[in-house]
Amino acid sequence: MFDLVVASYNDRASWNEYAHCHPKAHLYHDFRWRDVFRESFGSRCFYLMTKEEGRVTGVLPLVLMESAIMSRCLTSLPFLNYGGIIAENDGAASFLVDSAAALAGELKARYIEMRNLEKLNFLQETREHKVTMLLKLENSAESQWLKLNAKIRNEVRKAEKSGLTINSGKDELLDSFYTVFSRNMRDLGTPATGKIFFKTILKHFPGESRIFIVAINNRPIAAAFSLSCNKSMEAPWASSVRGFNRLCPNEFIYWHMIKHAIENKIGRFDFGRCTKDSGTYRFKKQWAPEEKQLYWQYRSVSGSGLPSEDPKQGRFGPFIWLWKRLPLSVANSIGPYIARQLTTF
Repeated sequence: MFDLVVASYNDRASWNEYAHCHPKAHLYHDFRWRDVFRESFGSRCFYLMTKEEGRVTGVLPLVLMESAIMSRCLTSLPFLNYGGIIAENDGAASFLVDSAAALAGELKARYIEMRNLEKLNFLQETREHKVTMLLKLENSAESQWLKLNAKIRNEVRKAEKSGLTINSGKDELLDSFYTVFSRNMRDLGTPATGKIFFKTILKHFPGESRIFIVAINNRPIAAAFSLSCNKSMEAPWASSVRGFNRLCPNEFIYWHMIKHAIENKIGRFDFGRCTKDSGTYRFKKQWAPEEKQLYWQYRSVSGSGLPSEDPKQGRFGPFIWLWKRLPLSVANSIGPYIARQLTTF
C-alpha cells in the first residue's frame, strides 16, 4: 500500500536522493526547482512523493498555474522542457496521478498537465506535437567538427570572419542575456518570462547553469542559457537579434556550446524541445541529432475538459500581432506578468 507525502523542505534530501538515482530522472526533477518557482513567481508548489514501508517509490513535482488568461491547472513543469512522473512501477505512477487529480479537485484546477519523457498509458490524452533533439558528442572538438555538414561549418566560419566574439559566464552576463532574449520574444509576439526567473536559476543551480553571449563590436546579438547535469548539456533558452541573422550568430553560439560541452567531458548535447516541422525544428535537424518524442499528457478533473488550443494560435492571433509592435520597454514591463499565466510555456 502506498503512502502519499506532500514534500516539504524537510523532505528535500530523500526526494533528491531518489530523483538523482532514478535512471529516467532529469535535472528538472531536482527539489531546488520548487525554490525557483516559489521565489520567481510566488507559485504554490506541490511535490508529491509516494512511499512504501518508509521507502520512496515515486515523485511528481507540480506547480499550480493560477491564470486569468488560460485555465487554472497543475503542471509538471511549467516553463521547462521536461517534468512529469518518475516511479519504480506503474502502480506507484498511477497512484501519483490519482493523488494529483484529487489535489487538483481541491484546488479547483481544470486539469493536470505532465511533460513526460516516457508515455504513461493510463492518462486520458496524449499530445505528441513536441520533440527534443539529442546529439551524441565526440571525444574532441576536432572530431565533432568533421561530423558537421558543410553548410554548418561554412556558417560558423562566416561568423568568425564577420568579427563575432563569444563569451560565457554566470550572473555577470545575465543582463546581456535578457536584453537579447526579451527582444526576441517580443519579436515573436510572446511575452517574456521575467529576468528574476533566470536570476533565481543561477542562484539555486550555480554549478549547472551557464550563459553564452555572442557579440559584434561589444553589442550582444545572440544569447543562450544552458543547464548541465549527468553528462548532458541542454540549451533550453536561446535567442538572437533578427537583424544580424546574416552573420550566422545562431550557428556560432551553438557550435561554441557544443565545444564547451566536449571540453568539460559532457557526452550529450540537448538542443531542447521544439514543435515538429517548425523553423526551430529545421535549424536543429541540421546538426544531425537524434529526434526523441516528448509526451505532453493530461487528465481532466471532474469532467471539466482539457485545453483546446495553443495560446500562440486561434483567438490569440490579434494579441500576437499587437505584441510584436509594442515598444520593448512596454513589453518587458508587462510581459512577465502575462507570461506566468500562459500554461503551455
